[in-house]
Amino acid sequence: MTAGTTNNTLQDRTVLVWSTKDLAGKEHKVLRCNVEYDHGMRVKWSPDSRAFVVQKAVQNCTEVYKMSKKADGSLGDFSVAVTFPAKHQTDIIGMGISATGKFIATCSDKTDLIVWSLTGEVLDRIGKLCTAP
Repeated sequence: MTAGTTNNTLQDRTVLVWSTKDLAGKEHKVLRCNVEYDHGMRVKWSPDSRAFVVQKAVQNCTEVYKMSKKADGSLGDFSVAVTFPAKHQTDIIGMGISATGKFIATCSDKTDLIVWSLTGEVLDRIGKLCTAP
């Protein structure tokens, strides 16, 4: 898991993951992670590259997926580690992971920002919900 990884989200309910060390070759091995009942709008990697966070479009919530090795030792076993409850009243337009990997932040289009623990607990909420005049 020391190799770099990159990803792409698709509206067919998948996140495609591939290793950056394979990009120089003609063939690229692509790993496919299925996003249940939704598709990802944004994806952010954890600092250790062992998990990624997906902001789901329809449910407007956030999920953490762990990436581990299969029984044969190859990468590609994905599992949902935690689903965060939907706390934003409007669309999530951004998210990030702290450099330590211990916190996740999401923000909506109405200027509220939520800081989350890795277990999906709201640690702090910053800003107010603004309503259009």
